[in-house]
Amino acid sequence: MTIEELRQKRIELGLSQGYIAEALGINRCWLSLCEKRKKQPSKALIIAYKAVIDECQKVAENLEFVKKIRKK
Repeated sequence: MTIEELRQKRIELGLSQGYIAEALGINRCWLSLCEKRKKQPSKALIIAYKAVIDECQKVAENLEFVKKIRKK
C-alpha cells in the first residue's frame, strides 16, 4: 500500500493522525508531512502503518459483528 492509500483507509476508519502516530511511536507532525508527500516515509514506517491499519480494521469488523449479534 502507498502512504496515500493508508491515509485514505485511516480516514475511512475514523482514526486521527495522532492515534496512528502514537501507535507508530512517531511525531504526529512527521506523519502529517509524510501523508502530504513533503517527507518520504521509510519502507519500515509504511509496513508498520499498514499493520496498525490492518489491526484497527479487524477491531472495527469485530465491533460490527458484536453489534449485529446483540440486535438479534
